[in-house]
Amino acid sequence: MEPWEIYYDELRRRAGDTERRLFDREEAIAEAAHGAYRATADRLTNGEGWADDRVLVVRHAFGQTVKEWIARGAEDWEALRERLKARWAEWR
Repeated sequence: MEPWEIYYDELRRRAGDTERRLFDREEAIAEAAHGAYRATADRLTNGEGWADDRVLVVRHAFGQTVKEWIARGAEDWEALRERLKARWAEWR
């Protein structure tokens, strides 16, 4: 599984039913994103043997992608998925 897939799956799991929230939806997604960053970083460093500096770069790229998506309304999960995949391809 590629890092972007690990991150996306973790974010979706943590975000849960945020789509149905009327208030604080973006904050809930941002909180889920933070948890997803940590879980992904742990998996990459502990499970995959990545160096901390490499993980930090990937986390930053994914974090920026999610911030941009949240700023656009955080409604299209498939668009986020595709953008994370593209960011990963750019980084590699």
